[in-house]
This record gives sequence, structure tokens and C-alpha cells, in this order.
Amino acid sequence: MRKIFGQMLMSLVMGICFVIGIAVAIFLIEGSLVPPYDDHTWINEPEGVTVVDHRPDSAAPDLTIIGAIRNESAHLWDTINLEVNVFAGEALVNSCNGSVQEIPPGSDRSFRIRCLQVSGQNLPDNVHYRVHVRSGFRVEQETGIR
Repeated sequence: MRKIFGQMLMSLVMGICFVIGIAVAIFLIEGSLVPPYDDHTWINEPEGVTVVDHRPDSAAPDLTIIGAIRNESAHLWDTINLEVNVFAGEALVNSCNGSVQEIPPGSDRSFRIRCLQVSGQNLPDNVHYRVHVRSGFRVEQETGIR
């Protein structure tokens, strides 16, 4: 009987140590994956960043929009988030997101946004889309992009 209680106590201690080890590992991994963005500012609908070109990719099975954005601002952008709204007539039927990384002032960057739940082929005439710049991380200091 004493041996059984000893084994139960040992199993309990090992289980507690295992859980603590997993918790420490998760804490360390999360801390190393999320870089500090002390020099970044989150901006909704950033001024000076515009969609300059877009068109559907006719070869893609899903509705896929390819295009370019231009940074006409004086700021370096770490990330720009784009949104494609798909309409049937005037009704919003789907929304798709994409992002573009590292956009220096005065530069253009291409994008590709895939809308998984909308066919890219044989769409009715009343289906159309709109692309717009949703938000972005603006770099405030000259430390570069991480």
C-alpha cells in the first residue's frame, strides 16, 4: 500500500512538473515570436497609401485580385493591410484580406488577394469587387523594419 501511494505521489509531482515545463515553453516561444513594435504606429485607413492598379486573375479558380499599391507618404510602412469586398449588385457577399510588407516612401508594391469562397470564372455580370487600403503599421523611427 505504501508503495502505491509513493508511486501516485511521484506521478503527481511529475505531472505538475510537466505542466509547468509546458507553460514556461509557451511563455518563452510567444515572447520570442512577437517582436516589440515600440517604433510602429497602427493607422486605420492610412493617408498617402493608395491602390493604383488592380484586376482579377482570370487563370485562378477562385476570385483572385492582383494589383499594386503606392506609398505617396513620407513614411516607411512595415505592413499595409488591404481588403477586397465582393458585391452581388449592391449586396456585400464576401470580404477578403491581404497584406503587403515593407513599403518605403515613393515606392510601389504588388499584391495578390485570393477570395476562397468566390469562383473566379463565369461570374454573373452583377458581381463586382472593390479594393481598399484598410490599415497599416507605420514606422516612426529610422531603425528599419524588423
